[in-house]
Amino acid sequence: MASFLTAFDAQLAKYLEQLEQLKEKNQGKRLFQPSFWLQQTDFDVAREVFVAATGTIGHTVTKFSLVYSKTPSKEEASSICEALGKPCEQLLAATNVALFCGAGPSLATEIINDAIRLIKSVHDLAKAIEKGDLARVPQLTGRVWEYSTSRVSKSNCVASKRSMLQCITMLNSTVDELKEFLAEQEEGESPGAALVEVEQDDEFGFDSSLTKEERTLFQSGLKLLSMCAAIMKRGVLTIKKLTITNDQDAFLKWTAKLDVSYTAAQDAIVDFGAALYPPIGIDELDEAVNELNSSATVILACLKEMPELASTEEDALGVGEAAFAKQLATCRNMADSTDLVAGFSIWAVPGKPSAQELEDVIKTYAERLQTPPFLPHMTVLSGVKALSAEEVTVKLSELADSMHVLDVEIQTLTFKDELYFQCVFGLLKLTSELRQAHGRAKEVYAVERKEEFMPHVSFIYGDLASEARAELAKELQPQLDGRLQKMDKLQLWRTLGPVESWELVAELPLRPNP
Repeated sequence: MASFLTAFDAQLAKYLEQLEQLKEKNQGKRLFQPSFWLQQTDFDVAREVFVAATGTIGHTVTKFSLVYSKTPSKEEASSICEALGKPCEQLLAATNVALFCGAGPSLATEIINDAIRLIKSVHDLAKAIEKGDLARVPQLTGRVWEYSTSRVSKSNCVASKRSMLQCITMLNSTVDELKEFLAEQEEGESPGAALVEVEQDDEFGFDSSLTKEERTLFQSGLKLLSMCAAIMKRGVLTIKKLTITNDQDAFLKWTAKLDVSYTAAQDAIVDFGAALYPPIGIDELDEAVNELNSSATVILACLKEMPELASTEEDALGVGEAAFAKQLATCRNMADSTDLVAGFSIWAVPGKPSAQELEDVIKTYAERLQTPPFLPHMTVLSGVKALSAEEVTVKLSELADSMHVLDVEIQTLTFKDELYFQCVFGLLKLTSELRQAHGRAKEVYAVERKEEFMPHVSFIYGDLASEARAELAKELQPQLDGRLQKMDKLQLWRTLGPVESWELVAELPLRPNP
């Protein structure tokens, strides 16, 4: 008996491995392409065999469940596995046949997922029996019975529409949830509502309120997501209007490509919605915007590739594409210019009296321009995430122990258009010493950066016009150009939210130069 259970467990594991390989071929290699749209005799027969195979497993489990007690003996439980051996083998064979009878991406996904769910539930049952965990047998047989009802669509047409509609439903739910959250923020501005919100937030230890800058960015992102919904609805409506025959190979290939583009967009939608919730992190949002743009671009391109596309439809898609691109640019500009960053940042800071002199410069211009003040520093590394304050502090000690005091020189005073944190700054000479410090920080914190390291000391943060930035840089040039500094400490800051909310977590000295 024990040897049978071990062999059965190994056989089921092999079946699951084969099914996972089929899943990878479908999702990664796009192996399965539709050869029919509404109906094909070969697939109809293969589907009936597949449904019968899943049903046989369900009937077998039900029969044994009715005969045995709530806690069967190991012999009784093992007999269930013996009876399920052949039906599981038949299910795997039926899965392969159905897949290769013209199933497209979504239809193949349904077939494979149904088979995996059912075989895995039988596998869980077999493992529990082998371990002697007989009290779980009724629960696990119930799960096998639940998964034995096949949910496979009758055609590629139904499967594709179902998959695309699920994607749009998820997108609409995300948009509705974000709109509801925004409405709650606006209602929360009244004193009574604010008090209730504070009480609720205190219970769970978080603050879900949006700052003024976050609200503007939130609204822009919500509009971008709503435009994605409009694009995707157009695709579904296009599919619904089509009458495709099985000999229209170009249309069949196009529907598969469109179908896949919707499935691929689901993660981007979820990630974008999550990135909009406070506290908004610019790095996270920027990545989510790029993913959403990639997904929307692929869908739009696919819609424009539809065979026999009418010129009026093509023009309408062009208008939609231009509107989306405009809103995308707006969202990106807002993200670039807003005073929000995310995660932890590691700063190299000057010692006294230089620190006080630079701080006085920063404060003077902050008061004059009504921009936020901050401490003078050179960012060694920013956007450190997925670590606790304790973990980043331990790593800061490791980093500080491996670094000497940094000698830096301001080469010139300059600015960058539209970038809030690089409104006006002193560009530092990029020495091998600074390059090594940045590289060491990336190594310690396991952070990858594609952009080239540009060491600098900012003197003004703000959303100022380009002309004003240029004038201020020119004004500061005589005072700061060529200035030498010694950065003798590392500071760890929690840079989450607006500048005013940044928090110093730890500070450590750097090793003296030999």
